[in-house]
Amino acid sequence: LNSVNDVKGLRMRVPNIPLYTNFAKECGISGQPMPFAEVPSALDQGVIDGGDSPLSDIVALKMYEITPQITLTGHILVIHSLYINEKFYQSLPEQDKAWFNEAAKRAADDIWQMVEEGDAKAIETIKAAKGSVNTPSKEFHDYMVEAGKRSWKLFYDTVPNAKEILESADSYRDAK
Repeated sequence: LNSVNDVKGLRMRVPNIPLYTNFAKECGISGQPMPFAEVPSALDQGVIDGGDSPLSDIVALKMYEITPQITLTGHILVIHSLYINEKFYQSLPEQDKAWFNEAAKRAADDIWQMVEEGDAKAIETIKAAKGSVNTPSKEFHDYMVEAGKRSWKLFYDTVPNAKEILESADSYRDAK
């Protein structure tokens, strides 16, 4: 997959979660909700053309043996978060807040580093098994990222500060 037209109309597995089904619709993909465990057989039987999975899952199930073409679209931002009750946080002494903020930043940095290292190892595994890992054209990458961002709107009315949280996480990702 390297262009917007390559993905339109494809039957792609998506988790049965509104964010993912909406994302598929935003891309012009025929999103096929199904449990992750069914993906290898669905690919093998031609029920779906492909799927949407992190590299770690692709390697764990050796899906690259069934579909050796992997495209790194980077379209969904998965956020690993550290939460604290606002009332409790505000009751903390300033030094404790500073420590909490520093711990949260360090945790975020560590998570991004672990993901980057895990992805690099997964790419090596896929390539060693004669699979290919492709970087899409800028046009296609931007199209997928924008479709993902349009899907974020599902959270804007239901999650307090969702827009600010997602935009902040996205800018953090871009800075990496």
